[in-house]
Amino acid sequence: MLTMSQAAYARRVADPRNAVVRIALDGLRVRWMTPREYACLMGADNYTPPKRTKALMGFGGAVCVNAVAWLGEHYLKPLIQRASQR
Repeated sequence: MLTMSQAAYARRVADPRNAVVRIALDGLRVRWMTPREYACLMGADNYTPPKRTKALMGFGGAVCVNAVAWLGEHYLKPLIQRASQR
């Protein structure tokens, strides 16, 4: 697992990797996204990259606006609303 300083350094050097974070009652879990997850997130569901590095180069630094908008509306907004009610 990455420390906060390692994660911050990775962003400064333009590391295209993205992590999946799972927060549950049993704790926090972090893992790197798979090439297939990168492709699906960008709407290329049936694409299988020949190598992991190719997937990172093609999809790793990209942002799918629709996915980010959905996450903001259905995940982040409810979290913020619940936190503000405490």
